[in-house]
Amino acid sequence: PIMVHADKEKIRQVLINLADNASKYGSEEGKIEASIYKTDDKTVLIEITDNGIGIAEEHLPRIFERFYRTDYGRSRNIGGTGLGLAICKHIIEAHGQFIQARSTPGVGTTFGFTLPLVKELEDKKRKNITKLVNDYKEDPKGLAEKVKKITGFELILPEEFSK
Repeated sequence: PIMVHADKEKIRQVLINLADNASKYGSEEGKIEASIYKTDDKTVLIEITDNGIGIAEEHLPRIFERFYRTDYGRSRNIGGTGLGLAICKHIIEAHGQFIQARSTPGVGTTFGFTLPLVKELEDKKRKNITKLVNDYKEDPKGLAEKVKKITGFELILPEEFSK
């Protein structure tokens, strides 16, 4: 399984919003496809694709703005506030990642966003711990104090280091 470091409920909100938009703006005999790609050892790309009406190129740079609508008449009939994509962008950027869209009118739209893999974060933590231990290799008591200061946990040292 691919595991990412993310706020489960917030990412769920993003996925629901993107799938809901794909459903609203999809063709009547439409199809919605969700894909996950491991782009490298650090991130995954999640894409939601529809074969709906598409978005004209001139609108793409602005679709993540609050209240922006590509077609005000159609948007009023379908419903919504014009905030969904802005909220999605805010959530993904709060995760330190990015969201983008590509679209062709009459063919469909793909929204994609990235999330960090758990492995990258675990490797980073491991490196930080190794550095911390190496910094205090000659001073185990100093290491114990630093761990307590950072984490609030008390590091119990073997007797030979406690003296």
